[in-house]
Amino acid sequence: MRLIFMMSYYSIRIHSLEWAFLCDLKKINVHLRDF
Repeated sequence: MRLIFMMSYYSIRIHSLEWAFLCDLKKINVHLRDF
């Protein structure tokens, strides 16, 4: 039970990290476009 909870917790964290990374890429693209 606890193992499943930890796995789901880490999968959510990894997903949020990927989302933040994609947001950063979008910001960089916007900066390049303005540049």
